[in-house]
Amino acid sequence: MNRDTLKDGLLRELALRIDDRADQADRQSLHNLSNAFYTRFPVEDMRGRSVENLYGCLYGLLRFMQTWSESSPKIRIFNPEIQHHGWESKYTTLVILCRGIPFTMASMRGELNRRGLRIHTIASSNLSVSRDEEGELRAVLSEDNGDHASEPGEALLFFELGRHSRPDELVELRETLSSILGEVSLVVDDFPAMCERLQQAVDDIGASECVDRSHREEAAAFLGWLERDHMTMLGYEYLKVKRSGSTTRIKVSGSTSLGLLRQRKTRGVQDLQHDIEHLSLEQMHHKQLSFSKSRGRSRVHRLTYPDYVEIKVFDEAGEVVGQHRFIGLYTSSVYTMNPSLIPILRRKVEQVMELSDLEWAAHESREMIRVLEGFPRDELFQSSVREL
Repeated sequence: MNRDTLKDGLLRELALRIDDRADQADRQSLHNLSNAFYTRFPVEDMRGRSVENLYGCLYGLLRFMQTWSESSPKIRIFNPEIQHHGWESKYTTLVILCRGIPFTMASMRGELNRRGLRIHTIASSNLSVSRDEEGELRAVLSEDNGDHASEPGEALLFFELGRHSRPDELVELRETLSSILGEVSLVVDDFPAMCERLQQAVDDIGASECVDRSHREEAAAFLGWLERDHMTMLGYEYLKVKRSGSTTRIKVSGSTSLGLLRQRKTRGVQDLQHDIEHLSLEQMHHKQLSFSKSRGRSRVHRLTYPDYVEIKVFDEAGEVVGQHRFIGLYTSSVYTMNPSLIPILRRKVEQVMELSDLEWAAHESREMIRVLEGFPRDELFQSSVREL
């Protein structure tokens, strides 16, 4: 019997078991939950599972969902036992009920991997549900009733981990996962506002007449490119610059902070202060658009160090009066994209070639281009033409 046939047979038997054994009030919800959850369950992970165990697990998930307020995710870590849970597993089970928004599964998986917790089974499903005003579950609806493009609904995340003898001791893990999901919510909820701030930054670039027109056009083109699905926006902050005599004060405009930067402290103020103190106006005009790397890893989407994109704002006299700062993760396509297709980088590549020996043979120039095309994107963004 092939694996697909095995899974189909188990699910048919499970449907019969629901009709035969489940309470009348729960039957349709169990069928709908089974269709949403087990149909996406990895085929290889169905091997060795009995219908009785699938039924017990499914009923346990329905009970787990019974009461929930969207104010915070619901997380349970336990070792399933027949006498207590109606099903059993040789693994420690982690179940999470949260909003059905992007990045939840990837963010949870990243944290588990960071801790070196072995994941044996992983499954998730977005659910349409009906709840009363107190958060009590009325029903799990069929997938036909949900429009997750406009209404996120709920997400059920399921992991089987290497067995932990005392899952009740994993309180810190539960708290960390809850905190990460809070960050995911901030990022997703603030995404529209971050896009609006990106457009404001484009407008501010266009109004900076102290900056060479070609530089402004390339910077605006880069932000437009960024918005076309080339960066996962994680946060935003705006730095205000105020002068009193010879004193310059910089502070974060807290009311405009978005996403992760609602909570995260950055070195933006110190870095901008350093630029103002050590760069001439001409140098700052040339460096209106700048790039830097975060010193702290992102826990949302990918467990890696995100990038900052910074845009200085100038007044009519050419003085710095502010700075937009976006933090995010470049999408995977950026790391393999030809630099000639990326605003700012295409200019750098052109200028590096112009500075190179014009007496080079054609094959040497082609080799230089290949080297630049294969250069790490982080270094291309953050390095000056001279450094390259």
